[in-house]
Amino acid sequence: MINTATFKFMLESYTGPHSRHTCPKCGASHEFSRYIDTENGNTYLDDSVGKCNRTNNCNYHYTPKQYFADNGFTGDFKKQPFKSRKARSAAALARVFSIGATPTPAPEPKDVSEGASEANAKKLERLQSQMKQYQAAFENSPAREYLQQRGISPETAQAFGCGYSQAWEHWEKDKEEHWQLTGTDRRVVFPITDPEGNVLAVHGRAIDTEFFNSPKITKGSRKEALFQPANAFDADIIFLCEGPADAMALHECGFAAVASVATSIPSWLPNRRAFRKVFVAMDADETGDKSADKHINELRAHGARAVRLRPEGAKDWNEMLLKTSADALRNFIQVKISEAFPDYELQTKPETSPEIFVREIYVEPGEALKSLHQSPYFTGWTNANLF
Repeated sequence: MINTATFKFMLESYTGPHSRHTCPKCGASHEFSRYIDTENGNTYLDDSVGKCNRTNNCNYHYTPKQYFADNGFTGDFKKQPFKSRKARSAAALARVFSIGATPTPAPEPKDVSEGASEANAKKLERLQSQMKQYQAAFENSPAREYLQQRGISPETAQAFGCGYSQAWEHWEKDKEEHWQLTGTDRRVVFPITDPEGNVLAVHGRAIDTEFFNSPKITKGSRKEALFQPANAFDADIIFLCEGPADAMALHECGFAAVASVATSIPSWLPNRRAFRKVFVAMDADETGDKSADKHINELRAHGARAVRLRPEGAKDWNEMLLKTSADALRNFIQVKISEAFPDYELQTKPETSPEIFVREIYVEPGEALKSLHQSPYFTGWTNANLF
């Protein structure tokens, strides 16, 4: 066995795009973290020794131990001359591409029987079918009225795909482990979707003062999904919120917003926002602050320009919208954009079609950011066009 305990090798910390390299397996740029020799001036051990950050799509991980085993370093590393770059990389590439290659093994999959897998697929299919029914029932429903009372227009609710459940079912097991229906209540339903827009979970919010179990219940797995409108990620600046009503409140003001509906974010999100602007707009409380710090670190590790945006005078963005107005909240956020990204200029983009409204935003020397009045033709957020 090769003894490398006397050498300290570690993955290079993120210090900017220059510290992330091209993966030798998948070819993705700015995704490869190299190992460095901390006892030799933080020099790279080798161009091929490192880990691809695209863990779900690549899984390349070539460790110093494997490198030494492949290259036969049996003595003191500092006294052993390096092979040529071509020779050093050959073993690592063979590990990935050659017949009989031995790449770092992926995590063992869970032992799920074929029957259980089929049952999960059918369960998800039923959930997606239910969501379509909820969406069909939303027009002129109590859920629509509930959201309007919270400052959310029907157009914004429709952009996010909101639905209505007249009888959200609550089931519990009895003493004999048999499922029994304990009751139903009325709820507005929010779809939680993956990057392709497929529903992976639904989140039900009670709209009456009396309800069963909890006012907020999620069915399905939201781990790898977000509450998001279509094409939200086309925007240059995106707002990451905590709850569905907060994302829709910012959408009301013309900004592209999504909600995690939890304190964690999907594993694909940092890569999706690499080298782009993100306002981490979690709630203004201790939990929101802690999760915001975590998300900012995750996003910045992939090169995103992530900045904390905290509601002022309210716990969350929906409450701030109700306490002020859409115009006041819009102006507040525009100022925050200019403070967080001083090199970023909001440009006016006129639109010729009367059916599509693009809000005109401009900056005059020595004056604060201003916005013109909102057109009656406004049908949804317009970040993608503005930014």
